[in-house]
Amino acid sequence: MRRTARGLTLIELLIVIAIVGVLASLALPAYRDSVTRAKVSEGLALLAPVKAAVVEYHAVHGHLPTSSNWLALLRELGLPVSTAHGAGGGSYVERIWWNRASGQIRVRYAVSPIAGRVLALTAEPDASGFQWRCAPLPGADGVPMVYLPASCRR
Repeated sequence: MRRTARGLTLIELLIVIAIVGVLASLALPAYRDSVTRAKVSEGLALLAPVKAAVVEYHAVHGHLPTSSNWLALLRELGLPVSTAHGAGGGSYVERIWWNRASGQIRVRYAVSPIAGRVLALTAEPDASGFQWRCAPLPGADGVPMVYLPASCRR
């Protein structure tokens, strides 16, 4: 007498569900980190006009901007100014501004898990122009290293 296969047994089905559950529990945190890294990248893309304005200012005046008021400083750079968003904002970015004391363009994020966290792009003038160094703001206000794009993790 021949028996034909009729599908999975209950034990086999439970094993498959357990394997899928383990794989999902491993994949979801990695996926969330990847999505957050993409949100951080939005800030890096939005600060491109500020980078260009700082480079142009340095080329014309021979030094980095020096105004003590960040709104006046953005006007001095010829950038759009908003008290809410600084030089710009986006879907995930709360504010972009130039910090003259540290020579940095700073980006503050407005989305979880990096809400209120700051990423800084430091201007380092050299003989060939400018080098930009990307790093989280030191201390508790900085974007955690796990969320930084590869270009910022040097």
